Amino acid sequence: ATLQRLDATHGRLELLASRGLDADACASWRELESGQGSYCGQALLSSARSHLPDIDACDALAATEDLAALRRLGFRAVHCT
Repeated sequence: ATLQRLDATHGRLELLASRGLDADACASWRELESGQGSYCGQALLSSARSHLPDIDACDALAATEDLAALRRLGFRAVHCT
């Protein structure tokens, strides 16, 4: 789980806190740009809440480092608000 803050000036999310993430994931997700390959970056781009019930069924995540990290950490779903 993560808690992120919107930096509207720069159009990005900043990681404030996390639980269950390793150091590599925290470093990768420290700052997420709007539209960046991550699922939360895509949600930021659309300015809408998004829910992904199955990370393996998402074409946008296919063959990305984010998908590999989510699998490694045991995530099966993602919810971004």
